Amino acid sequence: MDSRPSRPEDAFIKFVDGSLMAIAICSVSVTFILLSTSAVTWVIVIIIRNSMSPRAGQALSCRHFPVRERMLLGLFISHLWTSTILLVSHLVSFSSSSHIFLGSFCGIQTIVVSTGVLTTHLWTIALAAITYLSIAHPLGSIIPRVEGVWFGIGLWIYALAIALSTSLWKLSGAMYIGGYCDFGGEIWKYNELMNLIPRSCVLLAILSIYIKLHALLRGERRRIKNALRTKAEEGSQDPDNPPALQGPHRPSVCDTLHESALEQNELKLWESGPTICKNQTRAAGPSLIAESMADLINRRARVLMLLFPLSYTILVIVSLSKLVYDTTSSTPSVALHSVARWTLFLQGILDALTYGWAGARLKQSVRKLEEQQHGLR
Repeated sequence: MDSRPSRPEDAFIKFVDGSLMAIAICSVSVTFILLSTSAVTWVIVIIIRNSMSPRAGQALSCRHFPVRERMLLGLFISHLWTSTILLVSHLVSFSSSSHIFLGSFCGIQTIVVSTGVLTTHLWTIALAAITYLSIAHPLGSIIPRVEGVWFGIGLWIYALAIALSTSLWKLSGAMYIGGYCDFGGEIWKYNELMNLIPRSCVLLAILSIYIKLHALLRGERRRIKNALRTKAEEGSQDPDNPPALQGPHRPSVCDTLHESALEQNELKLWESGPTICKNQTRAAGPSLIAESMADLINRRARVLMLLFPLSYTILVIVSLSKLVYDTTSSTPSVALHSVARWTLFLQGILDALTYGWAGARLKQSVRKLEEQQHGLR
């Protein structure tokens, strides 16, 4: 007697036959995919529009489309690719019977969707690495070198994703799971490993980069405070030449911070960068503006790098829960399978909200800095 586990008979595969539960689940899935497609398209339009704006060109000192924005564009194009294929697949499933997914189309669609998901993971790691390098080495030659080979990096990312997706398909095959096809076969209980392993790798890579970035920013802020304290003590020792009348207050600190800030421009919502450190020598302004600048960079970098692990933590928890349940149970959980696929569909929305929220917070912080600057004039 065959003791192998049977293929999962969840509600997804029955929605074309009129199952109300499956139709409801698929309708929610289509809604999430539409929201993800709209959010990702909105971010792509913002990146392209702001890269062509005159103010962005002035703020970036003629570096019209830096490597970070190119990688952001690659990340969200991968999201758009994935959500578009999934949307078309769901709509085809609604209008036709599921037999069209049992042939070669199912394997092709599985490879295409997997390629989009894997390129999203790889772009995320590349973007996190560039974020760290732009802060750790703002005046170094690493970023210009990466800018010179960014197209080759993109080709390697897509080539690696296609190769991995094809290999996984050859290893496990593909099966129709309702609405779209995914990796599957006789070992369906362990199929979630195909999602858990890459997600865990991305999470660990980003966490390691975040830890290094956190240590770097703490050390940089400590050095700035020590420099400001030393300068204040030197000025207090000379009552005839108070700090407000002395020469420029360590312009190299502000220049370094400002250059690093320009590299951190995600959606180019930081449009007033060149004026932040303009009047740092006025009255009590040097300490206030320089320290506010350090706080801004510190806060922004931490927010951006922290939200990456948060979104991937959700994905890893869901994948791990589904893997454990499928391994220990003889029948799959429809609710858990629903949550697992919905987290996949919502990944584009999570990334779009990450950059939109961080950009809005940054714009608000810059506005406060400008108000402080005007108050010191």
